[in-house]
Amino acid sequence: MGFNGWQHDGRMPGSAAMLVRLDNGLEMAITVNKEYSERDFFHELGYVLHHIGNNYDWWNDDRDLFQHLCDKSC
Repeated sequence: MGFNGWQHDGRMPGSAAMLVRLDNGLEMAITVNKEYSERDFFHELGYVLHHIGNNYDWWNDDRDLFQHLCDKSC
């Protein structure tokens, strides 16, 4: 597809999923509860996820967003 990183998609009856890892270290996963067998769906989804992930100023943050959960239950 000409993007950095890699992606993998898959399907099970009634669902579809995609994993994406970008060269900038960001990893994303998406699951939908509808089975898509067309390659266009995964191509377009990969395109969107790569463009969201490459807007790295959103993700350029050192804060642990889940630390407060561990403070209460760990």
